[in-house]
Amino acid sequence: MNSRAIPFEKGQFLIGNLLTYSKDRLGFLLALQKKHDGVFKVKIGPKNVIVLSDPKYVKNVMQTSHKSFVKKTNFDLFFGKSLFTTNGNEWKRQRKLLMPLMNLKYLETCLGVFESISNENIDKFIKENKNGDDLRILFSKITFDIILKTVIGIDYTKNYEFLDQAITKLTHFVTKDKYRIFPLPEFLDSEKREFNLALETLNNLIYSSLDTAKASAEDFSFIAQLLEFKKQNPDENINEEFIRDNIVTVMFAGYETTAMTFSFIAEMLSKHPEVQEELISEVSLFDKSFTVENLKKTPFLDAVINEVMRLYPAGWAFTRVANSDVKVDDIEIKKGEIVLVSPFLLGRNEKFHKEAELFEPKRFIEDSVNRDAYIPFGMGPRTCSGANFAILELKVVLITLLREYKFEYCGAECEVDARATLFSKNGFNIKLIRKS
Repeated sequence: MNSRAIPFEKGQFLIGNLLTYSKDRLGFLLALQKKHDGVFKVKIGPKNVIVLSDPKYVKNVMQTSHKSFVKKTNFDLFFGKSLFTTNGNEWKRQRKLLMPLMNLKYLETCLGVFESISNENIDKFIKENKNGDDLRILFSKITFDIILKTVIGIDYTKNYEFLDQAITKLTHFVTKDKYRIFPLPEFLDSEKREFNLALETLNNLIYSSLDTAKASAEDFSFIAQLLEFKKQNPDENINEEFIRDNIVTVMFAGYETTAMTFSFIAEMLSKHPEVQEELISEVSLFDKSFTVENLKKTPFLDAVINEVMRLYPAGWAFTRVANSDVKVDDIEIKKGEIVLVSPFLLGRNEKFHKEAELFEPKRFIEDSVNRDAYIPFGMGPRTCSGANFAILELKVVLITLLREYKFEYCGAECEVDARATLFSKNGFNIKLIRKS
């Protein structure tokens, strides 16, 4: 089979499509998807990027031929050499270390913590008169407290506001820095100075807390698992830098992405009151204590969560670099070329999802979704190891909240922005209304 030529949007001399891309990444890529269907190449600053949004290409890169691609990202500026940024044997080693924290037996013990932390933060949010402000504030605090209590094993609750602002600032800089044509020296770049200062302060906080955390590590915390593994495997390279890198990664992945998913769920339910009422009816029948088994009995809640993640996947894009020349179905990708796979584009591709722009949870109940075009947690060997944790957390927190409250739309639609995760430039102007 002859290879097809990949359409190439070169843009302007030198800068390519950098200005248009920087102004509205999602709108720009969606327009090109409609123009070129499932594959196109685009010049962004100094880099040429092959964008894939057809399942036959995506599945090949992420699964069938995954050994021909490596994960290469500038996020190591922030995450260091962690599970998020490494490849090959080092990635396998780190995944092996983290996987015990994500098994269902352990997650079962976390469900009550999800519920109690939700109730504490909802009550505090209402009492402090923050209701009507950005609802992301509530969800970020809930998910932050949960990841500290159940996984990391270090108490940073007093540092929440700093860490939230620092992680937002750090990931925003890294996202912008990826396509710079002429990186400026630090003394001329105020954003880089802010990045380095935030990174230094973050590192100081984590390193200063490690000795205390080691001494009091809970039996199944992230810190405890690493220390036990190091004890059993003294030749393994597990130093404080390794622990720091994975604390930052787990912290970001465990609260920022889930908080944004909660926020988009609230946005969609507030704008679709008929869907919210149907969901509340299902939740009202759920009066048991939480178990992994009874959380399987919420089909409409599952559908709502899945539909929001189709339209607003927190991890909106993944990048890979070809480590050899490789044939991907009917196209050729050369060694060194950058590939971008976007769950956001896949989820909105009209070729694979009927009326793709509409919020319609029942498509998941009817099972009319192309599952290869729905990959909010990725695909293949690098599928997100925290997917089960995230889904259970979403379900418990939403059931807890919707037992007493509902979401009310305040008329200011969120302005979606593609950063390290999907973000909203103007927050989420949604109120919690106590049900009568």
